[in-house]
Amino acid sequence: MAAFKFRLETLLRLKKLEEGRALERFSEAERQLARCEGLLSDLLRIRDEVSLSVSTAPNGLSAMEFSLVARQLCCLGQKIQEKYDERKTLQDEQQKRQEDLSSKVSERKSQEQFKERAFQSWRHELRKRDRKRMDEVGAQRAPARSAKEESRE
Repeated sequence: MAAFKFRLETLLRLKKLEEGRALERFSEAERQLARCEGLLSDLLRIRDEVSLSVSTAPNGLSAMEFSLVARQLCCLGQKIQEKYDERKTLQDEQQKRQEDLSSKVSERKSQEQFKERAFQSWRHELRKRDRKRMDEVGAQRAPARSAKEESRE
């Protein structure tokens, strides 16, 4: 008997490849976001350490030291704001990639369901043909049996 052959198998393989690529892009977006959040937390920790060191200085700060610390805090503030902006951009990108991945998964699943329905239909037709053959074989043997039974009597 002929094996089941899904005509759209190539399309299903393509959907699986697209899903794999979408998963890779989503994973990369997550890694970039995690990296950005790590840098942001480092910058915030440094800013807090500098602020704490200024407030706990035993003799206070000279005008020059104060000016340097103020510039450093200003620079850190700008970098922190840049990282917040970058994080927002990366979060939006991650969201788009997640939606893309979800759509690719649903497309693949619908193709797999279509394949399963096609297989069920093929199996049903195969069983139907087998039953028909069995009925034909039974119909061919029935007259021979009835003739044997009549000859015994």
